[in-house]
Parts: sequence; structure tokens; C-alpha cells
Amino acid sequence: MTPEERSATEATLSARLHAVLGGGHDGAQLESLHCQAKAQLGREHPLSLLIEYHLNYHVGPARPVEQSLTVWSDLRDRARMHLPDCHPTAMAIRACHARCLSRRGQPGDLDRVVDLLRAEVDRGVRRAVHDDWIGVARADLAMALLERGRFGRFDPRLRQRDADADVAAAREMTESELDRRSMEHGSDHPFVWDVRALLGSALLAAAQRASGFQQQILGKEVLTLSEDLIQHDWRRTSRHTMRALRGQLLRAEALSVLQRAEDAEAEARLASVLARRYPEHDSGRALLVLARAVAARDRPSALAIATEALTARRAWFPAGAHQVAEAVHLVRTLGGRA
Repeated sequence: MTPEERSATEATLSARLHAVLGGGHDGAQLESLHCQAKAQLGREHPLSLLIEYHLNYHVGPARPVEQSLTVWSDLRDRARMHLPDCHPTAMAIRACHARCLSRRGQPGDLDRVVDLLRAEVDRGVRRAVHDDWIGVARADLAMALLERGRFGRFDPRLRQRDADADVAAAREMTESELDRRSMEHGSDHPFVWDVRALLGSALLAAAQRASGFQQQILGKEVLTLSEDLIQHDWRRTSRHTMRALRGQLLRAEALSVLQRAEDAEAEARLASVLARRYPEHDSGRALLVLARAVAARDRPSALAIATEALTARRAWFPAGAHQVAEAVHLVRTLGGRA
């Protein structure tokens, strides 16, 4: 292939990739495009790696987590060999690898993800990459700190044991990133709404650790934010989505913090039904939120729901994952056997 032919091939494949992404990330089309890119440009060409990234991003949620992690680890290693450290594709691949490791949740993974993402932020600052790329890494790090703060007690290999410090750091980092994105992109940009959802989770974790007046203030903030998230997603799509489901679960937990038990149960029950629409995602979370909401009124029913959540978690996560341990803990707290 002459340089002119190669350049024309790159342009054609790049245009087709943008067309596929603009049409909604069709998995079959991405697979076909990836095969063509490998055949015509080679497996390690930057465009081939970019197409492979989008393909795995699209199909990854349906894979068992260990299989998905193997795929992302291999792609990360090849990107490290064939792309500069701060190439956008390399950074996107590393971010997905870290998120997949977080999803696996095996003992030690909570610390590993924090370490990886802290290094990613430091790398971006040292290499003076665009603020938006550093912002993605900062948001991912905030999420990792929040996860460690919330679920570290279920990880027997955890090094960092100060859950309050992790939650506080996650909240501070998220608020700072929200301010930056709002000034850079405007308050209604999708990039801003992404981090606003993360802030809701950080505020909820802080509210669950607070008491008295401070807990009420934080709970009301979370409730308002969750309702904004749900309304924004409906305006954007005119249908129910995973984003709306996350907003509903956030709302249910905020209602529990505010001791509005009946409203919390109703919201959680609706969310647990709607969660069945998304078989490629963890349905156990909605069931755990519902079980906690029901527990004060009807402990036997809460135990049955928590047991169902544990079954769902065991089907979705590896044995020993902190997500499974969380469900086991609730079942045992309610008097059941896990």
C-alpha cells in the first residue's frame, strides 16, 4: 500500500467510525470496522486501537468481568507499546481498564484502582495534557476514593482504613471538578451532568455519615440533585435510561436519610422493577436499596429481597468481590444465612 493509499484508507475508516458512533454504537458495525482496520492498517495502528477501544467499550458490560478485564489489560499493554503515554486513545483505554478493575472488586482492588488513577492524574499534570483529560482522571479518582470509603470494610486487604477521609476527599475533588467544568463548558453540558451525578453519590455518602441538622441539610441537597438528574435525563431522551435509574436510586437513599420511609420504599420498589430492563448491569444494587428501605417495616420481606440481591450479585461479580460481601453482610444483619 502506497502512502497515498494508506492515507486514503485511514480517512475512510475514520469517517466510518464517526458515522457508526454518531448512529448509536452499533456492535456489529464496530466489529466489522475493526476487522477491516486490522487487515488494512495492522492491529497496532492508532486507528485500529481506537476502533478496538470503542468496540470493547460497547460490548464490555455484557461480558463476565474477568473476561472483560483480560481484554482491557491486553489493550492497555498494546497501547502502552504503540502510543505515546498521553495520546487520547491511550488515556481512554487506561481509564476503562481502571473502571473494569473497580467493577471486579476483588480483595485489594479498591486500593489498586485508587493507585492507578492517582498516577493517571499525576501523569496528566506533569505532561500538561488538556484540562478536560485531567478532569476525567480526577472524576475517576474521586469515584475510586468514594468506593473505597463506602465499601472498604468489605475488603480484607485494604491498606487505607480512613473511610471518612476518603469520602471527604472524593466530595472535595468532585465539587472542584464540577466548578471547573461549569466554567469551561456551561452548566448544561453533558460533561457537567456526568460529574453532577458523581457529586450526588459523594454527598449521599457524607449524609449517611453525618447526624442531626447536618445530615438533614445534606440529605435535602441529595434529594434536589437526584430530582434534577432524573428530569434532565427525561428531557434529553424522553425515555427511561440507566442514568435515570441511578437518579432514582440516589433519590430513594436520600429519602431514607431524611427518614421519609414510605416515600423511600416506593421509589426503591419502582427502581428495582425498572432495573430489570437492564440485564447487562448490576441489578443487585436496586434490590439492596429496596431491602434497606423495607427493613424497618417488614424485616422478613427485607430479608427475602436482600437474599435475591445476593443471588444477583453472585451471578454478576466474582466470588470474594466486595459487592458480594456487601450483600452477604445485609443478609446476615437481617438474620438470614448467606
